Amino acid sequence: MMSWTEEQQAAIDAGGSNLLISAAAGSGKTAVLVGRIIRIILKDKIDIDRLLIVTFTNAAAGEMRERISTAIMEEMDKKTVDEQHLRRQISLLNRASISTIHSFCIDVVRRHFHIIDVDPGFRIGDVTETGILKLEALEELFEEEYEKADDIFFQLVETFGGTKEDRPLQDLVLRVHGFIQSQPYPETWLREKVENFALSIEDFNDSNWVKTIKDRINIRLKGAMDFLNDALIIARKPGGPKSYEDAILSDIDQISRLHDNLHLSVMSFHRILNDIEHDRLKASKDSDPVMREECKELRDKAKDIIGDIKDNIFAADPEEYVEDLNKLYPLMDYLYKLVVAFTDRYSEKKAERGIVDFNDLEHYALRILADEPVAQEYRERFEYIFIDEYQDSNIVQETLIQSIKRKDNLFMVGDVKQSIYRFRLADPTLFIEKYETFGNTAEDTDRRIDLFKNFRSRSEILNGVNYIFKYIMSKELGEIDYDDRAALYQGVNFESDKDSSIEVNLIEKETDEDMEEELQELADIEVEAHIVADRIKELLNEEIYDTKLERYRKTEYKDIVVLLRTVQN
Repeated sequence: MMSWTEEQQAAIDAGGSNLLISAAAGSGKTAVLVGRIIRIILKDKIDIDRLLIVTFTNAAAGEMRERISTAIMEEMDKKTVDEQHLRRQISLLNRASISTIHSFCIDVVRRHFHIIDVDPGFRIGDVTETGILKLEALEELFEEEYEKADDIFFQLVETFGGTKEDRPLQDLVLRVHGFIQSQPYPETWLREKVENFALSIEDFNDSNWVKTIKDRINIRLKGAMDFLNDALIIARKPGGPKSYEDAILSDIDQISRLHDNLHLSVMSFHRILNDIEHDRLKASKDSDPVMREECKELRDKAKDIIGDIKDNIFAADPEEYVEDLNKLYPLMDYLYKLVVAFTDRYSEKKAERGIVDFNDLEHYALRILADEPVAQEYRERFEYIFIDEYQDSNIVQETLIQSIKRKDNLFMVGDVKQSIYRFRLADPTLFIEKYETFGNTAEDTDRRIDLFKNFRSRSEILNGVNYIFKYIMSKELGEIDYDDRAALYQGVNFESDKDSSIEVNLIEKETDEDMEEELQELADIEVEAHIVADRIKELLNEEIYDTKLERYRKTEYKDIVVLLRTVQN
């Protein structure tokens, strides 16, 4: 019988609330999700087809269905529960709603196609087919634009590609069209963003432009402060350049003032920034020359950051920024019209062939579920809604789920630290917002439970991961602070290993005199492959502890994994 931790058991048993399960790597989140489903089936006597279980991939949906089936069969073997009820669940499992969000959208559209006047015989176009239709729509659109000979269009072409090349502008139209599909109402969202170019100086202070600028400055100022604090430590050490201390303290005071005034209007902050002056370093001939140079280099790095803020981030007065934005407004307005016209033409071409793409499915489902009687039908149909890998949801998927959920029947599980699909327009801030606002008591309607224990890795691995990410992951860089709540904790004790230390290899081709000459001539990826291959050969001569066999055995190839950012080239 599975032994649950206190947090896992709470996630399985909790009722009367929407649950966000923040599940660290290796914390058994899938087992907990299946455990909760089995509990609902057994104790609440709810049929499996009254649950909506949304997974990230079709493979994950298949695995989930199989694990639920296995768990039900195990319960039947115990002979202590209602066997007839469990047999019914096995028969219902094949038609249970365990699928990706796109499969759910297909079901919604096929059931209610008449509401939005869509051909029920549609098929999903493959990437090649829809790609060809996009190019056809784009070429036809641009031909018409050239015939119109609008001056703004020609300016737009020249701005993004020069007088003889419109391909960059065509690519931009495609990218903008693709990007806005992650919004529930794409064209409305794009229109709002275009209006951000038509700002007054007063509006500019409260705009996303300034927020982004200030966020960037905040990160840079923290970096400068770190350099100066390190320089101050060296200056105060025995043998350090003590005479540098006053100049460094002056810099620290000025940067603290900058940081404290980030909340001011952009014009006021700009004036304070331009008032900054750096004192000259006093001579320190009696100090250690190495420490003196290291201290000076750290201070210079901090000065360079302030210089970069002045010369690049604030290269112009705020009034000039607003003037530049206003000049761009007619171009952005025309770009908006091109994207809308392209979307309409592309939609017509898909309709002629009876095909849809995945973005269509989501937006069709949104339009259907905006019909309150239909949304109510799904609220009554699903007693509970489960979302796996919630950190990879986007706002369209969130809006879909919100339209069919009840007050307290949502179960979301994921880990924002494992969100890697921003390039697919996932929005981890959806997870973060709930993570920061949900309560942690049984009385909370919106409740968060943290599964922080890792059952997969040794303490040496967990300590190494925690050490690295404690220093490199923050709210500004990574969207959450890697604090005690985000850290990984050991959940199971392993047999002591002969050598569990973490190994880091840094390769410096240009400076490594011991590296073989032929290796220095190889491409970087080839050098890495060569060194990894040598290390694998060494590992195959060593032993590892096999937790299933409960003994040591020789390392095999299947025990080794090589992870790459991409497997291409």
